[in-house]
Parts: sequence; C-alpha cells; structure tokens
Amino acid sequence: MHARYLFLISFLSSLAIGHPVTYKGGLMVAGLFRPSMAQLRANYTFNRHFSLGARYSDLRLLSRNLELANAEFNALVWRHNAPGSQANLYATVGAGYVDDSVGQDGLLLHGGVQLDFETRRFYTALMADVMKAPSLTPYRLTYRIGFAPYEAAYDELWGWMILQFQYFPQMNGRVELTPLMRVFYRSILFEVGSTFKGEWFLQIMAHF
Repeated sequence: MHARYLFLISFLSSLAIGHPVTYKGGLMVAGLFRPSMAQLRANYTFNRHFSLGARYSDLRLLSRNLELANAEFNALVWRHNAPGSQANLYATVGAGYVDDSVGQDGLLLHGGVQLDFETRRFYTALMADVMKAPSLTPYRLTYRIGFAPYEAAYDELWGWMILQFQYFPQMNGRVELTPLMRVFYRSILFEVGSTFKGEWFLQIMAHF
C-alpha cells in the first residue's frame, strides 16, 4: 500500500469512531490496530462541551517508519435530544510532531468535524478531516450507516452492523468500503472490520 495513504489512515482512522466529548470527568482510552500500524490515544472531558486528548501512532513499512504524537482539543458544538434519539455536531483541532525515517520530520496540524444521529437501533455519521504535515496535506470524507438487530441492556452484549464509506480526494480519488461489527458491553466498545481488499482493523475503547 502507498506510504502516504498509510500515513493518512494511521492518523485519521480513529477520528471517525466514538464521541470525542462524553460527560464531565469522563476518561476514554483506546487502541486501534491495522496491518503494520498501532495507535494509542486517551481523551478527558473536563466540561460537558469540551475535552482534551493525546494520541501516539506507530507505522512500520518495509522501507519507511513513521511515528506521530499529538494533542487535540474537542468541542461539542451542538446537540439535539429527542425521545429515543440524539444528534451531535463535534469539532476537533490539534497539533503534534511527525518523526519520519526518510527525513520528512516536522509539525503536524489537523482539524475535523463530525455530525451524527443515533437511536437505540439506528446510527449514521458524516465526518470531514484534514491534516497538514511535511509534504502532505490530505483530506478525507467518511460516512457511516448502521443498525442494531436488537436492543440490549447496559450489562448485555449489544451488537451493531455498520457500513463505512471513505473518500480520499488526494489519493487519486480513492474510495474505500468497509463493513464492520461494533459491540458494546458496559463501558467497553469493540470494532472489527475489513475492507474488500483484506485490509483489516481492530479497535478497543473503554470509558471510565
């Protein structure tokens, strides 16, 4: 796979998963794993509208290694609660550093927005992300739609089937389609899926 595409995937993949702002005092920790890539991140919601986070990504290729470390600020811009449903609009900005084994080290900047809507059985989300790093300014659009075959209580396994579409305009207009399964149990979330080209990923997330 193209190194620049992997660079983009390694940083932006997890921006599309979960709510970046939860509840006051809430702590989120997560790990995201793909072929040749691992990412760890943590997020703390210090106000019901704002959170601070940190992220570390390690990408290993045959001829190139990339390490990314950054901090980010997340804001809940808008929320609408209705009986049995919720809609949210989030914004994220961040900065960090890229350590590239081929010498493309430097400052990393990123930003993104996320609009989502969910009920107990239906979920959809639209996300746009941009990243600025040495010799690279990629964009990404993501759309997710999913459903739960059944409703579950807090202490029961709750499974969701989700289809994810991603568009990378600067990667020759690459479009990626990924079916995935999301499972909740108490405050733990698992996501596992694979593109039709066999590029798998696994994410584990916990809230405290």
